[in-house]
Amino acid sequence: MNKNAVRPAEILLPAEDIDIKKWAVVACDQFITKPEYWQEAEKIAADSPSALNLILPEIYLSEAEMRIRKTNENMNAYMKKGYLREMPKGIILTERKLGKLTRHGLIVAVDLEAYEFDAEKKPMIRATEKTILERIPPRVRIRENAPIELPHILMLMDDKGDNIVSTIIGKKAELEKVYDSELMLGGGAIEGYFIPEGELLSSTMEKLNNLPLQDGMQFCVGDGNHSLATAKTIWNNLKDSLSEEEKEDHPARFALVELINIYDEGLLFEPIHRVLFGVSPEAFLEKLLHELKESGAVLTDKDSEENGVICIFGSEEKKLVFQNPTHPLVVSMLDPAIEKLKQEFEAIEYIHGTEELKKLSAKENTLGFFMPKLDKDSFFGLICECGVMPKKTFSLGEAEEKRYYLEGRRITK
Repeated sequence: MNKNAVRPAEILLPAEDIDIKKWAVVACDQFITKPEYWQEAEKIAADSPSALNLILPEIYLSEAEMRIRKTNENMNAYMKKGYLREMPKGIILTERKLGKLTRHGLIVAVDLEAYEFDAEKKPMIRATEKTILERIPPRVRIRENAPIELPHILMLMDDKGDNIVSTIIGKKAELEKVYDSELMLGGGAIEGYFIPEGELLSSTMEKLNNLPLQDGMQFCVGDGNHSLATAKTIWNNLKDSLSEEEKEDHPARFALVELINIYDEGLLFEPIHRVLFGVSPEAFLEKLLHELKESGAVLTDKDSEENGVICIFGSEEKKLVFQNPTHPLVVSMLDPAIEKLKQEFEAIEYIHGTEELKKLSAKENTLGFFMPKLDKDSFFGLICECGVMPKKTFSLGEAEEKRYYLEGRRITK
């Protein structure tokens, strides 16, 4: 089988007369506690062709069966009506403007034979966070009867010298611009440049597939791992019924992703904070210190220069410091202790923004944990050393900065 982890694809784009601002919509696992966001997205899309009609926002999982059936019907209808156009084999350079920052990526296909969500198998493409198996079945039910896929997967590469994407940016004026639009609801703006078969594509793919292996790993999944795990599950279910020749190029063997250099200046690593509700903060922290005694956990003044986790409750702020850490990651020490004490609180939420964390933690019987940022230089090394990270360890930017569904690809013959 092909040993290259990434390859070009026949990418589907919205037809040229379709309004991209109404078409492109944010990743389905965002704003799951804000129905007003998705209601506003529906108003913007209105009766226009939109990717919103081709996905299942996870806020609607309670009515999944009905929506999954409708989603698959919409995919077939969109193909018949010509709402999607298929590009020749190639890749796309994306340029996403997020406020003052610009993030670049490459739309490529990844070989699912090179990916495992079980990191112990040490695949070339690895998950970075623990895969929650319960989240896969609803996504399988969408993809197993779908003629196309729309990706929100962000995959990371370690190209500190920026030898790959910068070369394409330098030749951007020679490339066909295939989309240029603002994105709805605070998503910034996006441009896309198509790289067809030829010298630039060949050299780019050669560079990508020859990036150095780190403990056998070449790429890792920064966002959308459950979608990639879904594609892998379906491919595993299908491939035993195929001949060796059919396995080589079957469209279900591949998945479309956006590949980003971890050192891209527009790629922000944001910590995901924890907020406990229905808790007595002081009593909980006392029990938490007991659970964390092996790691030498102590509470200090919030302005302490030692690294740690800021604990916020009401108007109080303390720092939880690990004097004898038992793991390189703070979250890998804190989360198991919180899990052991789950009878001490009513609910936990995972919060992206600092202001939202402070707002929630100011409420009575609420305790927030302000988590530290991950360092880009050590990120790939941490994955090699520690394997997958606990769920909700980090986020690639805030919710509005997540990938928007725009491109697609056929996944059936």
